[in-house]
Amino acid sequence: MVSDPSSHRAARASPVAAQPNGAPTPGEPRWQVRLLGALEASDGVQRLDRFPSRAVAALLARLALAPDRAHAREELVELLWPGVELAVGRNRLRQVLSTLKSLLEPAGVPGVAVLQADRLSVRVVAGALGCDALQFEQALRAGQPDRAAALYRGELMPGYFDEWIHDERQRLAALHEPLDAGPIDGRAPVAARDAPLARVEAAVAAAVLPLPSYLTRLFGADMAVARVRSLVRTHRLVTLLGPGGSGKTRLAVEVVQALGERLHWPADAVAPAFARAAFVSLVACERAPQMVAAIARALLLPADAGDARPGLVAALAGQPLLLVLDNFEQLVGAAEAELAALLSALPQLHVLVTSRRALGIDGEALVGTEPLALPPADADLAGAAASAAVALFVDRARNARTDFHLGPRNHAAVAALVRALHGMPLAIELAASRVRSFAPAEMVGLLSGQDGAHLALLARSGPRAGHDARHASMTQVIAWSWRLLDAPAQRLLAALSCFAGDASVAALAAVLGEPLAPVAARLDDLAGHSLLRVVAAEADAAGVASAAGVAGVAGAARFGLVEPVREFVRARWPAADLAALQLALHRWALDWARSLAPAVTPALVAPELRNLHAVLAAAEQAPASALRLALALRSYWDTDGLPAELQAALEAALALHESHEAALASEAHELLAYLRFEAGFKPQALAHAEAALAAAGSDDSCRARALVRRAWIELASDRDAVQAGTAAARLQAWLAEALQLAQRCGDREAQARALHQMAVAASGAGADWAAVEALLAQSQALWLALGDRHKAFARLRNRAQCWISLGRRDEARACFELCERTAREEGDAVGQIDSLLSLSTLLTADREWAAALDIDRRCVALCWQRWHRHGLGYALWNPPLVLARLRRPEAAMRLMGFAATFWEVSFGPLGPADRRTLRRVRALVRAQLGAARAQALWDEGAAMDVPQAVALALRA
Repeated sequence: MVSDPSSHRAARASPVAAQPNGAPTPGEPRWQVRLLGALEASDGVQRLDRFPSRAVAALLARLALAPDRAHAREELVELLWPGVELAVGRNRLRQVLSTLKSLLEPAGVPGVAVLQADRLSVRVVAGALGCDALQFEQALRAGQPDRAAALYRGELMPGYFDEWIHDERQRLAALHEPLDAGPIDGRAPVAARDAPLARVEAAVAAAVLPLPSYLTRLFGADMAVARVRSLVRTHRLVTLLGPGGSGKTRLAVEVVQALGERLHWPADAVAPAFARAAFVSLVACERAPQMVAAIARALLLPADAGDARPGLVAALAGQPLLLVLDNFEQLVGAAEAELAALLSALPQLHVLVTSRRALGIDGEALVGTEPLALPPADADLAGAAASAAVALFVDRARNARTDFHLGPRNHAAVAALVRALHGMPLAIELAASRVRSFAPAEMVGLLSGQDGAHLALLARSGPRAGHDARHASMTQVIAWSWRLLDAPAQRLLAALSCFAGDASVAALAAVLGEPLAPVAARLDDLAGHSLLRVVAAEADAAGVASAAGVAGVAGAARFGLVEPVREFVRARWPAADLAALQLALHRWALDWARSLAPAVTPALVAPELRNLHAVLAAAEQAPASALRLALALRSYWDTDGLPAELQAALEAALALHESHEAALASEAHELLAYLRFEAGFKPQALAHAEAALAAAGSDDSCRARALVRRAWIELASDRDAVQAGTAAARLQAWLAEALQLAQRCGDREAQARALHQMAVAASGAGADWAAVEALLAQSQALWLALGDRHKAFARLRNRAQCWISLGRRDEARACFELCERTAREEGDAVGQIDSLLSLSTLLTADREWAAALDIDRRCVALCWQRWHRHGLGYALWNPPLVLARLRRPEAAMRLMGFAATFWEVSFGPLGPADRRTLRRVRALVRAQLGAARAQALWDEGAAMDVPQAVALALRA
């Protein structure tokens, strides 16, 4: 069978084989990686203790330490080869990753996938790697000191000296110190230790000057506290950096308390412990003298009316002191020199700063406050409960409503709510305080509704506002940082607020109409204010180089706003300028999309997809621009589809603009004919195809494309009926005319499409497969000449379908496997679906039932994940026959009942070949269960919805 991508019935595979002898039992990681005291990995059969290179070993360690996250390729390059040119590093990473995969996934042993990699990131397959360092930390969290001590068999990765390994080694060593000291409280008996030291430590416990008190529990910060505690001991200036409400102050307080409770000298210590610790709030300070006076007051020292620094230095000389300076951001630019002078004059002074901006002092160690761990989008009850963000919400919600609890009915809404709040602790606390009035599901709806909902909902007053008015609501939190910005920085945030997703430096510069260098520098400064989310990403599509010496900003990162900040900015900035910035964003999107041609690949489009969708959703604001944007990205929509609501937005824009430009209208109708049919809306697709023909007029290219699309819809709806009936002559005439017109006007894309559909029309019973393949080869050559690899591979798959009928089955199978692998690596979902369908058809014909069923499951999952409705129609059609052959008649008949009904409702009547398949499945099931039971199962399947059918196919 020959078809468009996802336009034939076949399936998808992922062979699953029995575990080799010695492999871990189910539930255990495939490989256990040891990092403490040595570096080695074991799978129960073999032990790896020598690695081909330092980079291979370091990559294994990095992945094992964080097996649940996707590691951006740029991040791994910088960790493994700091400062290397990105292109060189990417090439090295590919080689190292290939080597590591060959060690962990031995050739010839199927079903042992350990690593997953795509163009953007590398991650560990769930449950594939275990790590002693992680197990050590888990034992500590679970209150199992004996188990933790047994796991800590030495320092992390001895003999490896990478900077990140050194930092992680120190962090883990700090966690181990209390275990190494003796009893559970972290202190050896006084008699067994130096008496003066014991007296100093006792003084330390009593000399922690008053800290802010909290009546609530802290969630998800154990590791952060341990890390900062270690840094404070080894660095004289540590800055906790993060946006308002991210938990900086609370973290600093917990660090001081941990030091006060557990501080002792290790045997190899070279610096004394802190004799005193003091917390200093700088909220009311705007100048350096005010800061010095506040420090003196906190230390119960007299503050001179003039310069207080000399008296402060004299009083503290020789004392090992820890000073916590809270809320330094408004002093940046005014008091850094004064703080540096204090550090210089007091060699034993250590300072822990909380700030929304970096201080920029030499020797400053920056620690970003990370959002709380979020649950996966599809987390079950247990998965949601394990999230620190959810745990915080539940704890604070119980303060507001004592009967609140997390359960089967609300866990999904709570998970969605904390995800909408980006894991920001203050935002979560504010939302939780509303549970007396709103259920979590209602709050999710409010937060996804009109502008300002975040700010209105995330506010509290009265006693619940606490002592710091800035934290009474997210509005005050954001306003505190906003007033520190100059006008250009504020306008940059206004421009960023127009983007639905993250934005590149080049995009922001284009929207602002400014050169790249100053915009990049301003973004770097705003990141220092903690008002931006900085997201590592692929290099900018335009290939922009780093500007103004801002390391790694341009082309290596993207920038975004959390929703409360976006709403605050949009409420504060003049509406007229916001509208102008929005129109500039629309112009940039069109220019950017056109710059990609002809290589509009998923990898290039993916970073901008949210922004593009938002522009199309507002298509009625600039109809012609939106239609041209959609057409510029049509090869991407061929691959990844367009949501139905955005199709409707384009239809509305087309209705507004249709009378102004016939050629644009014809092209837009032709695109919508494709999109509507793929989404399962055949009547609308036919209407658009006819409208495309009507609007084409005498334009050869437009008419050729419209004729091909009209023929494609008829063939895709019921190819068998078309080939057998009188419609065949009409179809051939359309396609012949389309090819002639396309050749006359030089439209090679239209020629390629016409040749393909001519091949589809010519295929079928008794076809001249050599002639069909020749047509496809011509189409493939044209797509290659146009630079469209995805379409060229699609035609290669179609040629391989011809090879089956020409007796070249092994070549066809190898081709399908190659095409599927290539499509997966390049992010071509439609190409992957089509390859899997083709492979399933071949395996089914060769009676390899189990392998075909595995392919089917993969295809169903992919179609469901990408909501490729047309592909899903084919993917769900294939399993019933295989299941019947495998003697699973109940699942077979239910799926068959659903698949037949779904196809007829969505795409039209079944053809003769489909009806033959249907009869075979019915006969096999009746033979196994009887006619009455078979009919009952058919009825059950026909009544299922799509999610039920997908679930049945995946577990069958």
